[in-house]
Amino acid sequence: MDSKLESDIRRVVRDEMKRIGKSPIKRYQDYMDETLRLLDEKPGRMLHAQEVARVLGVSVQRVYTLARNGVLPATRMGRQIRIDSNVLEQWVKHGGQAYLGGWRKEPHA
Repeated sequence: MDSKLESDIRRVVRDEMKRIGKSPIKRYQDYMDETLRLLDEKPGRMLHAQEVARVLGVSVQRVYTLARNGVLPATRMGRQIRIDSNVLEQWVKHGGQAYLGGWRKEPHA
């Protein structure tokens, strides 16, 4: 890579990081701290899909999809789901769970 271009890229990235004020790692740590704080607000309570979506930072539809596919530990109540806040906290602390086979739901044939 051209040294001028490389120095320009480094300058832009450095300026952007100054503007943002936090490194990506720090933002992730803050996100995880906020997630755990939200879980601490309701210890031992069964959470609605909307509450879980807020905690995880995903859509409500995504919560239902993850629960339906067995990725997110959930209890069904008719058409609704509930997730125990203690179970969700442990799930988050242990890094969650991925789909089998990576991002694809089924292995590519």
